[in-house]
Amino acid sequence: MVEIRIDVADPSDLPRLIAVRYAALAAQAPSAYSATEVETLLGDVDEDELRRMIRDRQLFVARVGTEVVGLAGWRGDRVRHVYVDPDLTRRGIASRLLQRVEADYQDRTGADEVRVGVALHAKPFYAANGYRLVEQAAAWDGSAYLRMAKPLTPAYVRRSARVLVVDSADRVLLIRSLTVAGDPHSGHIWLTPGGGVEPGESLPAAAVRELAEELGLRAAAEELTPVAYSGGHADLWLSGLFRDDFFLHRVTSHEVDPAGLTELERSHYAGYRWWTVADLGATTETVYPFGLAELLAEIVAGRPPVIPVELPWHHG
Repeated sequence: MVEIRIDVADPSDLPRLIAVRYAALAAQAPSAYSATEVETLLGDVDEDELRRMIRDRQLFVARVGTEVVGLAGWRGDRVRHVYVDPDLTRRGIASRLLQRVEADYQDRTGADEVRVGVALHAKPFYAANGYRLVEQAAAWDGSAYLRMAKPLTPAYVRRSARVLVVDSADRVLLIRSLTVAGDPHSGHIWLTPGGGVEPGESLPAAAVRELAEELGLRAAAEELTPVAYSGGHADLWLSGLFRDDFFLHRVTSHEVDPAGLTELERSHYAGYRWWTVADLGATTETVYPFGLAELLAEIVAGRPPVIPVELPWHHG
C-alpha cells in the first residue's frame, strides 16, 4: 500500500505542481471539453497565484516519499487547484487534500461556507464530497464550468477575534476584566480587546466590530494582520472546543472610549492599561493570552509572524 503524506507546499515544489496539474487535466478534461477547450485549460495556469498561495501557506501537497503526487489549496473564499497524478486516482488522495484545505480555510477565516469553481468533468467528485451546485457559468474563453459550494460544520463551540493594539511607543493595550461581574473584590485578569464571532461574520469583521464597541477605535479589516491563535477544550458557559484568533493593529495613539460595551461587558470592565514588553515580563498578574510577552517582543523588533503562530491555551 502506498503511503501518502499531506504537507504544506514548498516553493521548490512549483515545477512538479504544474506538471501534476497538466497531467491531471490532460487525462480527465477531454471527457467534458472539446480539444480546443482542453488546450486552453492546459495553458491557463497562473504561476503567480500558486507562488502567492505557497507564500501564504494556503497550498497543500500529497507526497509519496519526496515526490509530489497531488495538490490542493484555497484563495479568498474558494478552493483552488485540486489535482492528483492520473496514475494515482481513486485512492482517496484528492479527498484527503480537500479535507485538509477545508479545515485550514475554516480555521483561518472562521467561514461557515466554502466555494469552488469546478470543471465539468470534476462535478461527481465535488458532489461526493458534499458540494452543491450553485450555477453553471462561462469562463473567459466561453467554456462552461460550475460554481459549487459546501457548508462547513463548525469545529468550535465558540470562535473569538481579538486584537493586539500596539501604539507608537511599542505598548500593547489590555483590558482589565473582573473575574466576577460587578465585584471588584473578586480579582481580575488582563485581556486583549475582542470577543465572539457572530453567525455569518468573518474573523476580521468581528475584530473591527469589537474594536469599535470596546475601545471606540475605528479600523478597517485590511488594516489588521493575523499574527496568532490559541485554542482548546473548556467547560465554561459552553462546553467544547474554543479558538481565539489574534490580529495586530498598529496605532500612533488612542484614547479608549468604552461607551459601546454591552451590559454584560460593562459589568466586567475595570479599566485598561498600555503594557510594554518589560511590563508583561515582570508582572505577576494574569494576562491572556499566554505567550503575549514573547509575541509582542517579536512584533516590536520588526519580526511579526508571517504565518499566525500558536499560543498556549489558557483553559486547561
